[in-house]
Amino acid sequence: MRSIIVVEQNAALHELLAFSLRHAGYQVHSALGCESAMALLVEFRPEILIAGTLAAHMEYAFRAAKRRGTKVVAIVNETLQANGEIDPAAALADAIFPRPFVPADLLATVRELCTRTERERESVS
Repeated sequence: MRSIIVVEQNAALHELLAFSLRHAGYQVHSALGCESAMALLVEFRPEILIAGTLAAHMEYAFRAAKRRGTKVVAIVNETLQANGEIDPAAALADAIFPRPFVPADLLATVRELCTRTERERESVS
């Protein structure tokens, strides 16, 4: 089963993400912030890290994910994105979704990124 780490402090959004991903057949691991996300990266080697919490320290988790071959999806505030004020961590993401987002679109991107991750990991081994 493909695994995904979800980092989101908004409880309602976190539940929406986790429910949608589990319903689509993914194993979901929840992280409260950078430190717990990094621990989960080591423990589970997930295909994707989804972060709706883009505090400055999330850049470290994004970099750690990229080094491990994990794809990164950032969910950013639409107003900040429109003003060109995207968090520097989001620049490391493989995909960026403005908030609010359509769950079906996010799932389609997750599927595509998982497929890409599988291919990359197979070519390395």
